[in-house]
Amino acid sequence: MTDGWKNKAKQSINASMVSVASEVSAGIKLSITCTHLNHQPYLMHMHDVSADAKSDEGLLKLVTKDIQWSQDKFGLSIITICSDNGGNAWKMRKLLLTLVPWLIILVCWVHQINLIVGDYLGLQAKFLMCVPKALQVIKWMNNHSHALGIFHREQLQTFHKILALILPVIMHWTAHYLSLSRLLEVEVPMKASWLKYSEELIACTGPRADV
Repeated sequence: MTDGWKNKAKQSINASMVSVASEVSAGIKLSITCTHLNHQPYLMHMHDVSADAKSDEGLLKLVTKDIQWSQDKFGLSIITICSDNGGNAWKMRKLLLTLVPWLIILVCWVHQINLIVGDYLGLQAKFLMCVPKALQVIKWMNNHSHALGIFHREQLQTFHKILALILPVIMHWTAHYLSLSRLLEVEVPMKASWLKYSEELIACTGPRADV
């Protein structure tokens, strides 16, 4: 797998990973060819490409270099390559196929589905108006420790365990679903917290009306 992003220092990073059988330990001779569905990913290389001109040929050079290094270093048998569908990556996959025609070369469907989810959330449908309101509730509760403690106490009385409120991360395409479904899951203890301790929860906001 190969992907690129910018880190906190605004450097353009391109990384490569491999997925191998979960029972195989890192640091020994590995083989990616297995029938197990439960795989463990390993980071191979990270390249700072900030000063490089972004091109499909440049990305192809990095990918082929990382493939060869992984094979030489760990004895891997690479059978599949996956990337997003950006301009450079799209052309890189076509060029790679001409060099290594026996590889299974795939586009990353997590990226594709994430784009679809983004379009879906961008619709002006009325039922989607609940999403920003739900995120506001999650952010407020997670940012006010006393209110969160009250909410956790009610969860323990209701579920005998504590379930965390999930703030969605854009690159995890199931995160919005998990975030909203978790909020529905804890609806009873959250309402109980308000009914029992409304004055304390209001006091958590402090003097600012906007919090």
